Amino acid sequence: MDGGPGTSFLANVSRRAAWLGLVFLVVYLAIIGGGWQGIYRAELRVASLVLSVVGLGSWIAVAVFVPAWRPGTVLWPAFVAALAVFGMSLAASHTPRLGADYLAYAILLTALYLLLQRFMAHHFFRVRLSAISIALLVFIASWYCLVVLQDWIRWWGLVGRFATPPLRPYFEGLTYGNPSAVMTMALLLLAPALAYLGFATRGRRAAAIVLMTLALAVTLLSGSRAGWLGLVLGLAITGLAWLALARNRRTLGGLLAGGRTRVGGAALLAMAGAAGIVFGPGILLRVGAGGEELRGTLYLAAIRMFQSSSLLGTGPGTWVPLRTSFTLPGEIDYYIPHAHSLYAQTLAEFGLLGVAAGLLVVGCLAWLIRGAITDPDPVRRRVGWAALFATTYFGAHQLLDFYPNMPATLFVFALPIAWLDATSRRPILVRGRNGLSAWSRRTRWLVYPVSGALLLASVAWLAISEASALRMSDGVALANRGEWAAALPAFAAAAAADPDLPPYQLALGIASANTGNLAAAAVAFQRSAGTDNLPAAWLDLAAVRAGLGDARGAREALSRSLVLGEQQASINLGAGVVFLGLGEKPEATAAFVRALRQAPSLAGDRWWQSTPDLAALWPGILDGAIREASPATGVDLALSAGDVGRARTIAASRTDPADAADRELTNLVIAAWDGDRAALDALYARAAARPLDTRTVTWCARLAARAGDSRRARAFRSWLDGFSPGAGTGGLEVRVTDAAPGYGVAGSSAMFYGHYSYRRPTPWDLLVPSLPHLVYQEGGS
Repeated sequence: MDGGPGTSFLANVSRRAAWLGLVFLVVYLAIIGGGWQGIYRAELRVASLVLSVVGLGSWIAVAVFVPAWRPGTVLWPAFVAALAVFGMSLAASHTPRLGADYLAYAILLTALYLLLQRFMAHHFFRVRLSAISIALLVFIASWYCLVVLQDWIRWWGLVGRFATPPLRPYFEGLTYGNPSAVMTMALLLLAPALAYLGFATRGRRAAAIVLMTLALAVTLLSGSRAGWLGLVLGLAITGLAWLALARNRRTLGGLLAGGRTRVGGAALLAMAGAAGIVFGPGILLRVGAGGEELRGTLYLAAIRMFQSSSLLGTGPGTWVPLRTSFTLPGEIDYYIPHAHSLYAQTLAEFGLLGVAAGLLVVGCLAWLIRGAITDPDPVRRRVGWAALFATTYFGAHQLLDFYPNMPATLFVFALPIAWLDATSRRPILVRGRNGLSAWSRRTRWLVYPVSGALLLASVAWLAISEASALRMSDGVALANRGEWAAALPAFAAAAAADPDLPPYQLALGIASANTGNLAAAAVAFQRSAGTDNLPAAWLDLAAVRAGLGDARGAREALSRSLVLGEQQASINLGAGVVFLGLGEKPEATAAFVRALRQAPSLAGDRWWQSTPDLAALWPGILDGAIREASPATGVDLALSAGDVGRARTIAASRTDPADAADRELTNLVIAAWDGDRAALDALYARAAARPLDTRTVTWCARLAARAGDSRRARAFRSWLDGFSPGAGTGGLEVRVTDAAPGYGVAGSSAMFYGHYSYRRPTPWDLLVPSLPHLVYQEGGS
């Protein structure tokens, strides 16, 4: 396959044309199609599907006539087992539609890996693919470092001085949507890059040091705690395996005896110490950022799913949409695209058979890597060590994270694996050549047609599925502008073509309610909520049923909406309105109290006086919210409601010496709220002295807006977002509006429900028009 002096001119031209096409596909996959936007935008998914079909179709056409290009892999038991479990789990799932796309994409990704493996079998492509890993690493790492520096300069400008900068400023994630994903890309690209370069010459050693420095810089700046853990475990496991070989221990002994090694070690320690001094506060902020309770809740939901279906799980792709159904009242209701653990999600979705398939995959990789690191070929040994580090790091990182949903990371992880797979001198399990067992060679007349049929069926299914997603995207764009009548046909078409996807039904229900068809809305909301228990869908159903005169059905839906919806201000406020309409004032008061505790600034809204019933309940609602709230929230409620004297009384009730610093902040806030300019200036100075103090900067944003200084208020909100993404909304006031809120919707944790759960967008506003809608706005406006 490698060609030689007699290679024809036409073959060389074809080979170089194939390389240009491959470069385009690799760059597209690694930077665009395989990242965040490529996953969650239907238009890019369709583009990726078209490019995949073109690439795979070209390969199949060549493979028909050139046997060397026909698929073959020593890892075939791993792929067969994984796809078989995928299929069985899908067939046993109670909600098979939720996992159908995932099986189709799994088949497509398997075919793309086999194509990559065939390219790696050709020396011309193998060397160049390794070189492109260097180019991608340099580009991604440099891009990230430059963007982070730019964000720091912006943040320092807001603070007004140089200060210890936050890690992962503004949650910078390039095209991958997450700083941790950028770190993953950098480290996984570093492995094949170092294997390709080696350390034989001074120039190669210098290049390797530059690449390692770039990757480590991204690792630090990403602030990824899961990534840091994965790196430590990956290095530890790889290091122990390396030391297990006697020749490596002798090599290490020789290096330690050299003076250059001691100098280099001292230099590394000095650099690490300097980085610790400069970035220490940012590192401590990340280490203490919390999230343990949230992750614990996500893992508990996964365990309950496993308990409900231990052998085959709940089905591929079901953890995210079904999480709410397995989250108990009082546990955190948080919308996220994965379980933050590959292993917990595998257990939930695929059960014990999924675990068995996973162990087989690990066993096959271990067999492949072990053969490489003991190979007499030094290049294969280097690639083997690179694959070992990539596998152990990637696996350890996913103890607390999840990346099988991101094709870009899967591609860079597969690079050293495909190299070893394509150049393996022996097959797994039985004898054969090029990874094809004797059994598979005898039956390939059946394997190839069946595999081709599966691939063709997967592509056809995805084309139909993504066509509905495109219709949904068109409708959402209209709905987010308040054009519900125009959006209704798009939602109706998507729901008719793919009726078992809840986001289509939810959007159809909201659009139907906005256009006055409450009966159709009720049917759509029932279909949506009955599948994934979204609190907003149950609340919408309650409101629609109340509008249709079905009081009993409304109460039932309200009960379902509040199981987890009690954690969201928008759900509580809406539930209070429906309860009030049903004449149940105690239940309405309790719901309004919860909403105020979750959004204290809402106490300043004139909406509470908008109807006689609300105005009569308001004093009791405010008293109940203050009584049940913490002192800090109680002060906020009293100030927002315009009762400065009550705020001072609440603040004075705190006598614990440990609260002295907090009492100082609270007293300054109350004085500034009451118009004391000196107190406001003192708060500004306190923020400048403590730029990472969220509470102080948040109050500065709100008080600046209250004082009419919108420019300064915006600066403080951007300052907050710099070290705690999304925190800037805390510097805004929550208010009720009748207008379509668009992206400014407040009081909801489910705005990305459709994206995260189904890769289908849903309108930002998930509530029907008869319910109150919460938005963020500046104080004083």
